Amino acid sequence: MGRKAGGADVFGYKTNENGEYVPVPEQAKIVQLIYQLTLKDYTLRQVRAELNRRGIRTARDRDSWSIAVLGGILRNDIYLGVYRFLKSKHGKDVDGSRYKVNRDDQSVVGSRQKPNHPPLIEPRMFDMAQQKVQANRKKNSLRVHLATGLLRCPVCQAHMHAKYSRSGSVDSVVKDTCSKKPECSSKRMLVSETNDTLWNSLVQLFVEPERIHSLIAPAPENDLDVVKKDLASVDRDQKALKEKQERLLNLYLEGNVPQATYVVKSSALEAEDSCLRDKRADLQQWIQSHGKREVTADLIQTLRVLARSHRRFTEEQKTNVFRSMVKEARFSASGIELEMYSQPIQNVSWKYRQKRLSNTSRPTPSLQTVRIQTARQLTKSR
Repeated sequence: MGRKAGGADVFGYKTNENGEYVPVPEQAKIVQLIYQLTLKDYTLRQVRAELNRRGIRTARDRDSWSIAVLGGILRNDIYLGVYRFLKSKHGKDVDGSRYKVNRDDQSVVGSRQKPNHPPLIEPRMFDMAQQKVQANRKKNSLRVHLATGLLRCPVCQAHMHAKYSRSGSVDSVVKDTCSKKPECSSKRMLVSETNDTLWNSLVQLFVEPERIHSLIAPAPENDLDVVKKDLASVDRDQKALKEKQERLLNLYLEGNVPQATYVVKSSALEAEDSCLRDKRADLQQWIQSHGKREVTADLIQTLRVLARSHRRFTEEQKTNVFRSMVKEARFSASGIELEMYSQPIQNVSWKYRQKRLSNTSRPTPSLQTVRIQTARQLTKSR
């Protein structure tokens, strides 16, 4: 019916007692301003700065806008009068990381020609804004640093990202910064020094790859017991979830639950069941591979090949090689810890969009990782 199924109101609209979308004049003007600024070649950060300069507050009455919120406004075709339900779901990558993907079976009510609700943006303006956003995204993603998205904070273990200090000035330098700052107390590290340190730690393995066996970081003794307990917990959750699905189906068949409510709750339970199945498969794979040292054989062979030519690598080649072999990197008190793939893969995007370089018919265990602890070589902090 094109009415809100749940959640908060979309910025620019409110819903009446029937769940129908009605424009909020004050917020609608802000949405239109965001699109107008984008068409004037403002980046998302420049749009945020302009909104802050004008004293325009967010829907939650905050004085600073989020980049993610602005990007969502510019990509949401609800402002064209199109209503979408079940737009996305969580996918899982080959290395276990989760990401969001658009659903093929989403429900769509209304179109540009026949809007479901009053549109706030003209189709031509919306399309031009998409082109501007896409162009800026390509421009910003041209440079991927050696450890972007792979390096962990030495204090809180959160992911670190590259951030420019004194942005726009001649003294601007890029540094690895914890994603949880300012809450985290870790110091920023120069990307250039971090890259040199991490690459040199990998070169140590090129020179003497057989040392991997002695460098493998020992896993805690109770790791296997903890994983088995997690597996038992997942099994209990799956059993309880199955009972919920059966009860919901019975209530629907007895006429105690409306069809719309049943569809929403059933979809949520199916998504939860999918996550539990993926988690159970990962835990079972970890248990099966526990204690197997032969996974390092492929890695040693790769290192031997790289040892012949690593001195001739360009900076781009170093980045590609490091990112194809290392899943995560950490600085610790005892040294540098690298979690490495037993076979190289390709990082398509810094947020773990990865695919195999080898034959896709090979079994998943070829993507097992080993933790290598090299000598102490911390970068200088700033």
